[in-house]
Parts: sequence; C-alpha cells; structure tokens
Amino acid sequence: IRPWGFRKKDLSLDELVEKLEYVAKHGALA
Repeated sequence: IRPWGFRKKDLSLDELVEKLEYVAKHGALA
C-alpha cells in the first residue's frame, strides 16, 4: 500500500485495489 498521490499516473491500479479492499473490509462505497 502506497501513500496517496505520490505519483498520480502510477496510482490508478493501486487505487482500485485499495478501494476494493476498503469496500470489502468496511462494507462502504468509497
């Protein structure tokens, strides 16, 4: 897991994975 916004272009896939994990853990639509 990387800090948000360190390099916008490289975050696209990590962001999706992180959001899916967040939704799975918290049951919330982020």
